[in-house]
Amino acid sequence: MKKLLFALVMAAACAFAKDQYDIKPDAAKAGEALSAVDWQNKNDAALKAATDEATLAAFVTDEASAKALLAQVKSAYATDPMVAFQVGAVTQWVMLDDPWYCLLWDGPHAAGRKVWTKALCSTLRGAQDDYVKMFCLDQLRWCGCTCGAKCLAAFAEEEKSKAVREFAAWVARELEAAE
Repeated sequence: MKKLLFALVMAAACAFAKDQYDIKPDAAKAGEALSAVDWQNKNDAALKAATDEATLAAFVTDEASAKALLAQVKSAYATDPMVAFQVGAVTQWVMLDDPWYCLLWDGPHAAGRKVWTKALCSTLRGAQDDYVKMFCLDQLRWCGCTCGAKCLAAFAEEEKSKAVREFAAWVARELEAAE
């Protein structure tokens, strides 16, 4: 009986707490904002076009193209979701294996990875916003960061924000262990 009563109390608490933890900052009322899944479903065709192979490859043809995409990353909740998807897709794209016939030189993915990580490091160092710095650090972490763990460790020592400094040091340690 006690277990049943406890379960009912917990179920009621969860039902009332649902809206309290619903994070949708752009809507006047939480129910008016689309969830991530709703937004993805609504924008499925545009997402496919924005993240197709040719588009992703174009972002890493040179550092200026990569930096132009990264310049669109804004502070928390201010980045266009399509841009955030593209950044994540570029990070995934540069990590793909190149065809076997690229054994003697960098294929498109390996070459793009060098451009992308250099642009991420540059954006990280030039960012004024902590969210942008954390965003770049996370992308570098997924890329395996060819700019090197020592570069990130040096950045961590210079960083003023405690949260960014700790995350940068953590990413540097993780990358150093993977080398």
